[in-house]
Amino acid sequence: MKEIIIKNRKKTDLTDEALYSLFQQSFQLWHDKGIYTPFIHTTWDKFQEKLRKESVFVAQDAETGELLGMHFLLFFSKHRYAFGSFLAVAPKYQSEGIASRMLNQEAEMIRQRGYRYMIETTSVAATWSVRWHLKNGYHIVGYSLSDKSNTANYTFRKQLVPISFSSLVDVKFFLCHPVYALYSSAAFCRLRFIATYLATRLLKRSDGQLNPLGRIAKSIISKK
Repeated sequence: MKEIIIKNRKKTDLTDEALYSLFQQSFQLWHDKGIYTPFIHTTWDKFQEKLRKESVFVAQDAETGELLGMHFLLFFSKHRYAFGSFLAVAPKYQSEGIASRMLNQEAEMIRQRGYRYMIETTSVAATWSVRWHLKNGYHIVGYSLSDKSNTANYTFRKQLVPISFSSLVDVKFFLCHPVYALYSSAAFCRLRFIATYLATRLLKRSDGQLNPLGRIAKSIISKK
């Protein structure tokens, strides 16, 4: 197994161009399989904007410094979670467990900083990505249709902090996370996924746009 170093991109001399090249190479598989999602067509300007707003963790070869993988994380301090995206591994190293090793180290770092869970999304059609998330401790908690394409997506959630007695009596915490404890249950996560699936299919057309019923529901909610 290749020895790797995982660190915040800011602590390296990696260029924006190197990261963008890795992004394009890694997600070529999506193009090859005909899977369309808006993010894989991210332009150079949009990529740089994302770099400015989010934290980026990278995996490098411990000996050569070669860039092997990267993962973007956007932190939401109010609700104590991190949203992950653009998890990319260089094609020739995609069978060496680099993504899983990155996730394990990131999860521990995030947990130590007081964040309680991680969220990610991926296309339903990207079956290899779905399997990877499930293998690495994520539960499917949501279903959606992109409003920019007819792509169906899963939302995944990974718990970082187990439920403890101190959590149960933390009133302020539960005001922000009233059903936090339930997310430790695979059954609850499954039920939440089914609910979002049914709601999506009921309120949206296949292209992701709201149908007449969906527009009525949105109108009612916006008036509240």
